[in-house]
Amino acid sequence: MNSPRKGASAPKLNRLPPLSQSRYGDMACETLYGCKHVQGAILGESEPAARGIEIHQVLASYIDHLVRTRRATDLEVFDALMKGAGDEAREVLETFRGNHAFDPEKILATELHIALDENFLPIEHPDDDEQIGEYEGTLDLVMVHSLTEAEIDDWKSYYQVIDADTFQSKFYPFLLMCLNPSLERVKFVLEFVRYGASRCAEYTRKDLPWLKELAQRERARQRKLHGLNRSRKLNILAYAEGVNGAAMKKTALDLVEKLPEGTALLPVQTLGELFNLLVRKAGRDPAKARKAILSWQDAFPPIETSAAVMLGAADLATDHRLSIWDAVILSAASEAGCRLLLSEDLQEGFTWKGVTVTNPFLAVKNELLAGLLAEP
Repeated sequence: MNSPRKGASAPKLNRLPPLSQSRYGDMACETLYGCKHVQGAILGESEPAARGIEIHQVLASYIDHLVRTRRATDLEVFDALMKGAGDEAREVLETFRGNHAFDPEKILATELHIALDENFLPIEHPDDDEQIGEYEGTLDLVMVHSLTEAEIDDWKSYYQVIDADTFQSKFYPFLLMCLNPSLERVKFVLEFVRYGASRCAEYTRKDLPWLKELAQRERARQRKLHGLNRSRKLNILAYAEGVNGAAMKKTALDLVEKLPEGTALLPVQTLGELFNLLVRKAGRDPAKARKAILSWQDAFPPIETSAAVMLGAADLATDHRLSIWDAVILSAASEAGCRLLLSEDLQEGFTWKGVTVTNPFLAVKNELLAGLLAEP
């Protein structure tokens, strides 16, 4: 199948910030997230957050000193660093002071910042406009026990000891294994410095497929909060139009080119939404956006939005709480006799009237889709 004609390159969008542990936490409250990360409001740090920053600064400086001097402890330096902290931070650090020694030979880094692109490849210069970060994290302390095993220590000054089964406990080992392909196992240790207690979790390279899916799912949720795409299903077309950078454009076009000719159809609704996205979000000239949707129409036979399609969409929206426009696309796919709907927006595996929704960018692909994409 011939790929669609390439449209003119679009102006840069306002950049979506990478998914990180702190932004993931803010996503628990859509109002807070929107205020901080969409509107760009500058909010003052809470007292617990300010205390945590103080503690992290002291511990990072102390461990960096131990590495430079090749020492396991240096309480004199630790005490000097504590003097610059507030009263509550010093109280927490006192607990840490007496029960920690480090092997400087095993310490890889403190405050290790890792950034990955949309293909989970490390980015050397995250601030470079040509390298768009999708995922990032700053790891408090990384220790390497062997060529294949590492440990991440994360310091918390919480008043409560919690279990290590958190998004962060999965996300940080995932970042580190993507950064270092030789690592086979990463231990994540949550250390509650106020109490001298810890909780841990371990992940291996075999966990990478589902860890990737977790990161992709949360990235999709973050994208929705920014409103960059009214519907994530558009991204298969929008990616191919270069909206999210050259790397994702190549990934989307590779997917399109692997689909056997005559196996894919395109609901007309998606063309209208793509036009709207290219003009309103990407800032493309309307005439060029029109050429783009005509190219897609030439590449894939369109599915019209008939009265039967609209009635089915109304049933879907009523019975399954879908938006009417998402429902129109799924209903059109069913009316045309499709077996799969490729979408990043709708629930993976959701099936309606013979059509199953699947995300084509997941690491583990739907069995039918994997068969279609298989090399001849």
